[in-house]
Amino acid sequence: MANKKAEDWARKNPWFGKDQEMTNAAFKIHEDLVNKEKIDASSDKYYNELDKKIKKKGLEYIINGSLNIVPKEFYKDKSFVLEAVKEDGFTLEHADESLKKDRSIVLEAVKQNGYALQFADESLKKDRSIIVAAFKTNGSGIFRFVDKTLKKNLIDKELKEYFPQK
Repeated sequence: MANKKAEDWARKNPWFGKDQEMTNAAFKIHEDLVNKEKIDASSDKYYNELDKKIKKKGLEYIINGSLNIVPKEFYKDKSFVLEAVKEDGFTLEHADESLKKDRSIVLEAVKQNGYALQFADESLKKDRSIIVAAFKTNGSGIFRFVDKTLKKNLIDKELKEYFPQK
């Protein structure tokens, strides 16, 4: 039974065995789970912990600026990407296209770095609250990613306090 679970896990993680850095991390996590935490490697708890810890390792790589080490499959996982953009808004660039359309992810990304707006889906580049959040994070430089008419409208209304009339 343990072999079946291991095979299923490897199939769900196609980077395993191909990506040296992350494969080594998975083996280290395995050692810790089995030897230090005394978790049975054939249990569901083991695989849940392994998944949680390997994603945490991926986040550590993002925080340290090593985006290229993180397997591309991770960028399809909404919970992973949400945590990643909270650490580095530019992680949005690597996110799956479907997640670049996710309002909650894009909002967190621009709160961390307003310039992440450039990687959002076009539909969210027209979302007033996302643009305002991006502006509040990085100022008017983000306007290069915003429609000119919408920019003027925002300056005249939501962002009026930042642009005093002359």
